[in-house]
Amino acid sequence: MAVLGAMSLLRVRNLPEQSAVPFLLYEDLSLHTYGVLSREDATVRQHLETARDWFYQSALHGRLFALSYIGYIRAQLEGGAVGLGWIEENEYSELQEFEIVAFLPQTIYKALPFEIAPQLRNGPSGIAYEKLPKDEWQAAILAELANQFEQDRIAAELPPISVSESTAPSSEEMRVMICYPFW
Repeated sequence: MAVLGAMSLLRVRNLPEQSAVPFLLYEDLSLHTYGVLSREDATVRQHLETARDWFYQSALHGRLFALSYIGYIRAQLEGGAVGLGWIEENEYSELQEFEIVAFLPQTIYKALPFEIAPQLRNGPSGIAYEKLPKDEWQAAILAELANQFEQDRIAAELPPISVSESTAPSSEEMRVMICYPFW
């Protein structure tokens, strides 16, 4: 499902569909250069909507990190935090730069897997979680999206999302191992 989503996302950018797997595996970083797309172009919208739907289905079936692509897609389709109704324009214009980054759909959807399955915050993926910008307003949006995700999973009669506890060292232990001073 994620591959089908990636194919649609590449299609909208006129990139070869056979690059879907390298795109998902970050094997070719040139596939991750983005530009502004026209929301009014029916073909662009169709490809983005198809990609969004496939990535969401992938996440519902347990591939939670597929949600990170949905943030980019929703930003293209519906606009940023204001377009999505997460914040009023006048409030948004008063935010500081760090707060704006916390409200980007891309940031919200990168944080969503950690809201749905908090055990992802442990081990290697915990390092990525720690780096995400966070804001108290963001928590309410994440809770709402996680609740909707759970309702959609139940409606689709899919089993609960199960993520095993990490057996990797904690993120703090990994930092010590990586940054061990050599003197």
